Amino acid sequence: MTEEYDQILEVVAENPGATVEEIMDLASDHGITDTEIPDLLSEAVTNEDLLEFDGRY
Repeated sequence: MTEEYDQILEVVAENPGATVEEIMDLASDHGITDTEIPDLLSEAVTNEDLLEFDGRY
């Protein structure tokens, strides 16, 4: 896994129930500049590292 992947998992763990847009804003606040955050979230769901329900993680 990449460093960005791990960082996104941390952001989501700190902010359960966040939407993709909220996660992107929070990631930016944490200095994460990866523009492929939606892809990272999809990968995490596929890997069963995150759950997604009704557009929230």
